[in-house]
Amino acid sequence: MAFDSQTAVLGIALALITAGSAVTFQAAGWRLAALWLVGAGLGLALYHASFGFAAGFRNFLIDGHSAHIRAQLLMLAAAVLLFFPVLAAGTVAGQPVRGFVFPVGLEVALGAFLFGIGMQIAGGCGSGTLYTVAVAARAC
Repeated sequence: MAFDSQTAVLGIALALITAGSAVTFQAAGWRLAALWLVGAGLGLALYHASFGFAAGFRNFLIDGHSAHIRAQLLMLAAAVLLFFPVLAAGTVAGQPVRGFVFPVGLEVALGAFLFGIGMQIAGGCGSGTLYTVAVAARAC
């Protein structure tokens, strides 16, 4: 079996996901560690599906393809239909459910940094999308 750069990147990503889960488990317990893993899994799925919010708008403005925007609207509709009744009820399986507002801290800065890295890797960076649209508009 050949060892290529994709295998190395996958190994590093899995090591970072595992380490992040372990640190989260030690600091905050199994629930947040499980949420870490769910978030990482969803991020990987969206990355491999080449699904990005800004990229969908870029595709629509440049090529006229609206499939990604329709998928985003479908995801928003599903979230509203699933979460509004849960939030209105206030509990799920005996556990309280409500919106939380926390002060800005190190966690927000770390999350923003990781989000930015993910956006750059996935090619869905908002500023890159604006640049691509501007270049395409100038070419017309």
